[in-house]
Amino acid sequence: RTDRRAEDRVLLEILQKKLHLPRLPARIECFDNSNLSGTNPVAGMVVFVQGRPRKQDYRKFTLNPVFGSDDYAAMAEVLTRRFQSASAPDIWPDLLLVDGGKGQPNVALAVLKKLAIDGRFAVIGLAKKNEVKGEAIDKVYLPGRSNPVPMARQLKALHLLERVRDEAHRFAISFHRQRRQSKALISVIDDIPGIGAKRKRALFHRFGDIRGIAAATFNELAAVPGMNRMAAENVYRYLTSVSTINSTDQST
Repeated sequence: RTDRRAEDRVLLEILQKKLHLPRLPARIECFDNSNLSGTNPVAGMVVFVQGRPRKQDYRKFTLNPVFGSDDYAAMAEVLTRRFQSASAPDIWPDLLLVDGGKGQPNVALAVLKKLAIDGRFAVIGLAKKNEVKGEAIDKVYLPGRSNPVPMARQLKALHLLERVRDEAHRFAISFHRQRRQSKALISVIDDIPGIGAKRKRALFHRFGDIRGIAAATFNELAAVPGMNRMAAENVYRYLTSVSTINSTDQST
C-alpha cells in the first residue's frame, strides 16, 4: 500500500509539472452528465484524493429537465450548484476535470468567473481520442490553449485522469439508471387496481420510497393502514413482476 501511495504521489507530481498547475492536484473533482434522449437529466460528481476515489464525497444532482441533452447548459447548472454553496468554501478542489475538449473547460471557467471564484483552482478538459483521425491517446486541454497537451510520454499520469473521468461517467450512468427505474415503478403503482391517492400516500409514508414498497413482503403491505389483502396482493404481484423484468433486462 505504501508503494501504491508513493506511485500515486509521483503521478500527481507529473501532472502538476506537465500541466503547469499552481499546486499538487491532491483533490480532483470531475462531473459527468447523463440523460436518455434528453429525458431525466442527472449529473454525478466524483472526488479523487491523492489519486484514490473518496466515495463519501461523491454527489448526485438532478438537473433541470428544460436543458434536456444540452451538455453545456447541464454542465453550467451542476457547476453552479456545486461551487456557489457557501457551506464548503474550504473544500475546493485542486483540480477540476471536465469531460470534453476546448468547449467544456471554457464553460467551466465562465461559471467560475460568474461566481467570482476563478483562479481558486485549475481547470482542464479531457477529450476522448478520435481513432478515425488516427489518434492513439485521449487529449488533455488547458484553458486558452488550442492544441492538446502532449501526454504520450506521461501515459500513467494520463491514465489517472482517465480513471477519474471514467468513474464520473459510471457514477452518473448508475444514478440515471436508478432514476429511470424508480420513475417506471412509480408509473406502475399509479395503475395498480385498488391503489388510489390515499393508499399511495400511506404506502410511501410506511416504506419511504418506491424501492421500500417493492422490497416489502405481502404481510407488510397488508398491514399498512388503509390497505386490505386484495390491494396488498395487487401491489405485491405488480412490483414483483416489474422487479423480475428489470433483473432480466440487466442480465442480458
